Amino acid sequence: MKRGHQWIHFDAQFPLKFGHDLQGRFGPAGELFFILFLCGCKRNYPQGQIHYRTEEELRIFLGAHFSFVDEAGDKWTLDEFWQWCGRRKVTARRARGGRTYVTATRWNTWEDTHNSSERERKRRSRAKTVTGRHALRGEVGDKEVGGWRGECEGGRRGDDPDDPGRPAGGLQAFVHQIEAKAENKQNGGGSNG
Repeated sequence: MKRGHQWIHFDAQFPLKFGHDLQGRFGPAGELFFILFLCGCKRNYPQGQIHYRTEEELRIFLGAHFSFVDEAGDKWTLDEFWQWCGRRKVTARRARGGRTYVTATRWNTWEDTHNSSERERKRRSRAKTVTGRHALRGEVGDKEVGGWRGECEGGRRGDDPDDPGRPAGGLQAFVHQIEAKAENKQNGGGSNG
């Protein structure tokens, strides 16, 4: 959940496969009802499952305040809908203690796919941030400094004592020299001669 928004997995192929068949059998009301079912699965605990006693209770829970009719105007029932979805291995239904439990059979796979792709997106973002640190470079005086961990000109480390391009006294000493020159300029400009 990010900033109060819940993510619901919805297959990009939905209109081409299952969704096309669903629309052909149950019309737009069937497609909308299936989407509301997925939303209900996300809100419910445990996620991926809804349960209800009566059709009216389910309609209120899902917000399905519309007629269950196909494109020809023929009515369909919840029982027909769940049987049809069950034959396509999209839902599983069972009754227990006067309640009907309907489970989205691919819910865990969908959620794992989202979680793994989210982890991969964050990993790529962190990798870009680290490799993009060269953009943090700048110039101090006539030397290029900055970058990752005190690199100096040419991408060499500024704190490496064996570095031939390293200023005497290290990078810190070089920065102090530049600061002193700047302060000297502010105080009157250099030599008193």
